Amino acid sequence: MRDALTAISTAVDPEAAVARFLAEAEAQGFSHVAAGGWVGVATARVYRFYFNTWPEAWNRAYAERGLFLSDPVVAHARTTRGVFLMSEAEPVLRGYPGGAATVDAALEFGWVEVMAVPIHGPGGYQGLITLASLTPVSVEVGALAWLATLAHAVHDRCQDAPGFGARMPPAPDLTERQRACLRLAARGMTDARIGRELGLSAATAHYHIENAKRLLGVRTRAEAVAICALDGIL
Repeated sequence: MRDALTAISTAVDPEAAVARFLAEAEAQGFSHVAAGGWVGVATARVYRFYFNTWPEAWNRAYAERGLFLSDPVVAHARTTRGVFLMSEAEPVLRGYPGGAATVDAALEFGWVEVMAVPIHGPGGYQGLITLASLTPVSVEVGALAWLATLAHAVHDRCQDAPGFGARMPPAPDLTERQRACLRLAARGMTDARIGRELGLSAATAHYHIENAKRLLGVRTRAEAVAICALDGIL
């Protein structure tokens, strides 16, 4: 099993990491997997989708019925750090706004089990890996924990690859200087300290950060840092 973790964590190509993770998930009975992350709230939320192997019919129904906006698995992942199964958490999931309708739609489609692995990162970043099955699956606690470990590993490998997956809305083209300033801002440095680190004046460092904020469409440095975490450029 350690071979799988090593292969995923050290894969040069994130596609190779995803392929290995999909194979490990399928070996445990989960034939469909999706992973993504987001920052922000409500209409200001920015998403990055790393991979998705849901059946096209479910993707279409999910979009046409607006289930994305009321998915209780996503909502619950925002409030918990622990791995959870739809079969065990169903009463809680039904309690979220729109949750009952979404769970019913999932059961109607034929999903038998869904495993969710929430991820919480820097700057308000949140990620989610979901593994699902259209046939009965029985996974021991130890195997669930191992799958969660692999899920974290494949998530990190995808997130650390700027440009991998699909970003909504598309990522703006920040200059390397803007990125460098934001990386240091993420460490809590002032404009003066950032300038010293990069051989710039404090005013110039401030200028680069303000331009980056404008391109990212945010008002604060914290928001800019969070989006950079989502984009894997910190």
